[in-house]
Amino acid sequence: MDESAALDALADTLTKLSTNSSSADLHAQHIRLANSLGDKDQLLVALEMATNYIATPDDVWLPIIDAKAAASDLDTPEGVLEMVAMYSKAEIDYMSFSILKKHLEFLLDRHEYFSGLEVRPDNLGELFSDSWTQEEMAYVVSKGVGDISQSHVLWDQYLNWQLDILEKASMDEKPLLVNIIGESLLSRLQQPHAKASRRQFTGEVGAERALEMWWAGYIDFVNSQGQSVQFWRRATRSAPGSGEVWARYIRFLEREQEPFASEDGMSEDHKEDIGDAYTNALSTNLFTRGGKSDPEIDVEHIVPLVLARAGAEKRAIEGDAAVQLWASTAAHYRMSWAAWVAYTDVLIRTDHHDLARKTFQDMSTKNLDYPEALWDAWHNFEHAHGSLTSLEEALNKMSQAKSQLEMRRAREAEKAYATAAAQYAEQQAAAASVASVSMTERARDSTISEAMDVDTSATVDRKGKRKAEEERPAETAEGKKPRLETPSLPLKRDRENCTVFVADLPSEATEADLKALFKDCGDVRDIKFTRMPETLVATVEFHTRDSVPAALTKDKKRIHDTEISVHLAWRSTLYVTNFPEKFDDASIRDLFGQFGLIFDVRWPSKKFKATRRFCYVQYTSPASAERALELHGRELEPDRAVSVLISNPERKKERSDADANERELYVAGLSKFTTAEDLKGVFETYGPVKEIRLAKDKAGQPKGFAFIDFESETDARAALAANNYELKNRRIAVTLTDTRVRGKNKDDMTESGLGRRADARNRSVRVRNLPADTQEGLLHQFLEKHTLVKRTEVFTALNEAIIELENPAEAGKLLLRTDPVVFGGNVLQFSEEQPGPSRGQPVAPPPASGGMFVPRAAKSRPKAGLGRARKPVVGAAQAQATSSSNAQATEQQSKKGQDDFRKMLG
Repeated sequence: MDESAALDALADTLTKLSTNSSSADLHAQHIRLANSLGDKDQLLVALEMATNYIATPDDVWLPIIDAKAAASDLDTPEGVLEMVAMYSKAEIDYMSFSILKKHLEFLLDRHEYFSGLEVRPDNLGELFSDSWTQEEMAYVVSKGVGDISQSHVLWDQYLNWQLDILEKASMDEKPLLVNIIGESLLSRLQQPHAKASRRQFTGEVGAERALEMWWAGYIDFVNSQGQSVQFWRRATRSAPGSGEVWARYIRFLEREQEPFASEDGMSEDHKEDIGDAYTNALSTNLFTRGGKSDPEIDVEHIVPLVLARAGAEKRAIEGDAAVQLWASTAAHYRMSWAAWVAYTDVLIRTDHHDLARKTFQDMSTKNLDYPEALWDAWHNFEHAHGSLTSLEEALNKMSQAKSQLEMRRAREAEKAYATAAAQYAEQQAAAASVASVSMTERARDSTISEAMDVDTSATVDRKGKRKAEEERPAETAEGKKPRLETPSLPLKRDRENCTVFVADLPSEATEADLKALFKDCGDVRDIKFTRMPETLVATVEFHTRDSVPAALTKDKKRIHDTEISVHLAWRSTLYVTNFPEKFDDASIRDLFGQFGLIFDVRWPSKKFKATRRFCYVQYTSPASAERALELHGRELEPDRAVSVLISNPERKKERSDADANERELYVAGLSKFTTAEDLKGVFETYGPVKEIRLAKDKAGQPKGFAFIDFESETDARAALAANNYELKNRRIAVTLTDTRVRGKNKDDMTESGLGRRADARNRSVRVRNLPADTQEGLLHQFLEKHTLVKRTEVFTALNEAIIELENPAEAGKLLLRTDPVVFGGNVLQFSEEQPGPSRGQPVAPPPASGGMFVPRAAKSRPKAGLGRARKPVVGAAQAQATSSSNAQATEQQSKKGQDDFRKMLG
């Protein structure tokens, strides 16, 4: 058709379109004629006319879009707005991948341009900002979902742009962008697309590995969102040979605990657990390479699968072991609320919810030491894991138990009041009786004293010791009985039961903050802060243990907008024993540090027993201590299983020598005819006597003193009333045993030829400049690495210690040592131990007035032995006699010299 005919046909078509503008055929003919004429302007008019009246495909829209882009100023807000409107109109007609791709490229290009400007145009607004562009691109990509074969092209462009923005973003902006990308990935996964499958089926090199890596990374990314059954089915079907994907699936099953139904069935028979997942993974036969005759394990993929299965089994076994351990602990400490709460906590964490609920129901009415704590735990459990019915049943049962508890406590209070009143009445009656008896005895003793005199047959040797009086036959002590007055016992400070541990404190917390927190709990005795490398902790000690339950309710409260934790100090403390002898403080910290932050490790003093091997490990949280219980029974060396237990002060075994000095009496002034039976008859009136030891010399003759060991400290203190009691015509002296005094009585010679005290001093070294609050056991342990230490005694007030070594040679080596010995950041100073009245005490200064005969200082022990009481002189006569006697004694003493003294001694 020549140009003239074409023009005539074009005119005729336009005439028809004026009356029938919705005819697709006429518009198509209009476009063909305009194109045949080669007139671009006429062709553009035909195309635009068609788009105004009918839905047109992309081969109509693309030339219009190109022409519009060429004619518009895309560097201005007006120009880009026209193009955005053009793309929106074009995409309304048909889903055209070409138009969508062109639209996406336009958005990317303009975003890059406007983002690069130093100053954005004022009238641009939010146009082509990051958020606006992200929304527009997401909308364009969503339109291309229907094209299964090509939608990945749009998605890849969009994802790459998001990742670029994320990389350039600041740290404050990244969390929001990560969430946006995560939502995009979730949305994309639900959309059918064939890119990955196509690459795999076409045999592209590395396609399978890329798919496995993508799934593993994607699972990690959306792990916190929670996944459905279909998600994991799709993952394992898409990458069946990936050990990492299967491992993540197994860990998901372990977290969920309850097996869920597979995709192809919801019946109980089709539920899949960890074992099923592991079997299904191996059944794919994708974890071996080579043929059946010569298979080769694919280590890269089989290792994560096996580790996931083994780890799940290990944790399941440990969980059962923890349940058994706490079950036996609760059964042993059956009245302890802490043991039962810890047991139910383990049951809940291991998903034994039915057993936990039954335990709560059974123990809610028991006579626990603090049942309110168990009720609180039950209440929280039902809110988290129970139904409305179980919650209401628990509340009703707790209400009944609370009423019973209040009634029982009221009865106990009445009974205690009645008992106290009766005891008070008895004490008042006894006091009146004792006062009457005491007056009678004093009158009788005065009469006896007047009639007694010193036996003239008794002689005194050069040392002043009495010889002859005691050679008379033994007589039974009848007549005056031991006094029954019992000295009052001081109240002990119960730190372990009165102290709570406060952790996770803000760094700026003060003592005033803690006092304000616990002000309604009771009187606070002491607060100690400890600043650790990672946290600030404190111990708060109350005056009475009754304040502790109220203090525990402050757990999870806030100080300076920081949530703190409050727990009983002993709940985070472990008693550890039977560990290898080579273990020291560092070894214990390495072993137990893997379970949590260690607050302190306390070692026992070896002052009483050198073979002690135990310690206390205290964490900053009870959860760490509970985790560390898995070490209990583990053999750290052959045939030696370590013992690890929660250190409950109510149930711990008493140390056999902890109060040895408090249960043992020293009795002096005994007749040499006194027997153990005689002493037993006297002291058993105060309580059960465990042992009586009469001191004897090398010839087997009594030395005149003995040690009485009682079963209890209370009875020993009561027996102090026997002081000055008359036994076989001798008044005995009774005091608590002093280890230093006992050492004085050991006059046997040692191998060095010195007395025992002199020999010990010859082997001892004084250590100065100790750190404050030095542990005796820890110092002993440290010094053992430098020398042969036999005994260590720390004097905290002086920051000094005395160490007794194995032999004088070791002491000399230590004193001559030139290189510094650093302990706790302090350089220790060693010096020779000087003789003195007692270790750790300064030597007493010499008397102010000299002279050969300086009176001896009064001893702390009472005088014992024979003697006669002076006749009492009443009133002025007594004062005059005393004054005259003192004057005569002074005059006589001034006239006597040393020769006279020697004559007196014989």
